[in-house]
Amino acid sequence: MAKQVGAGNAPLGGIVADGPIMVRGNGVPVKIVAVFGGKGFMQLVVREDSGIEKPADLKGKTITVMSFQDTTFYALLGLLASVGLTQNDVNIQSVGPDRRVGIRRHRQVRRHGRRAGLDPAGAGRGREGEGDPDRRVLPAHGAGHRRLRSSHQGQAGDGAQVRQAALRGMKDMMDDPDKAADDFVRFVPEWKGKEGGVKFAFNMYAKLVYPGQKELGEVNADRLAKLQDFYVAKGFIQKATPVDELYTNAFIK
Repeated sequence: MAKQVGAGNAPLGGIVADGPIMVRGNGVPVKIVAVFGGKGFMQLVVREDSGIEKPADLKGKTITVMSFQDTTFYALLGLLASVGLTQNDVNIQSVGPDRRVGIRRHRQVRRHGRRAGLDPAGAGRGREGEGDPDRRVLPAHGAGHRRLRSSHQGQAGDGAQVRQAALRGMKDMMDDPDKAADDFVRFVPEWKGKEGGVKFAFNMYAKLVYPGQKELGEVNADRLAKLQDFYVAKGFIQKATPVDELYTNAFIK
C-alpha cells in the first residue's frame, strides 16, 4: 500500500500508524493525513479460559496474525517487546483473516498452549474473548490507528474526500453504530443476513477505537513520535524520520 501511494499509483490508501514510520527511511514519500480514532486500532483477542490476563502471559503461547507483512505482526512485536519478550518466546503463525477467526471459534489447542490473536478492532466474528484496551501496556501503540495517507503529489486535491466522506462515516458510526451498520448493509447487499456481525464490529469500533480525539481525524504528533522512538529503540527501524515529515493535519481543517 505504501509503495503504491508513494509511487503515485493511488492518491489515498488505508493504513495503520506505523506505515509511514516504516517506509519513510526507504524513500517512500507518504504522510498520514487523517486518523480514524483516538485509541488503538489493534486489539489482542484471547479466549476467556486461556489464562492470559496480561501481555507477559503470552510467553509460550501460539499467537495468530494476518500475515508477517501486515501491521498486526509489527504491533504484536511491539506488544511483546514492551514486556521484555521477543518472537522467539512465542509461536507466531500467519493464518489470514478468515482462518484466524475460525481457529478461536473451534477451540483449537496446540502444544504451544492456547491461542491468542491480534485483530483489527471488531473484525472477529464469533470470538469468545474480547480485546481490552485498558490492559495495554504500550501507550505508544495508541497511535496505531487506521490512516488515510497521501503522496506529496496528491495532497492538495484529496482533502475534501477525506473530510466529507471518511470522517463523516466515522462520525456516523460513533453516533449510532447500529444505524450505521443498517446503512452499510443497505448499500453493500452482499452483507445481507450478516447484520449481527456488522453491528458487532461497528460497535467495537465505536467503543474501542474511535473515541478520544479533540478533533475528528487529528494526528497526535506526540504519540506518533513516541511510537517511532519505540521502534528505533527496539530495532524495528534503523533511524527516525522527523515527525513533521510523517503527517499533516491540513486535510481535516
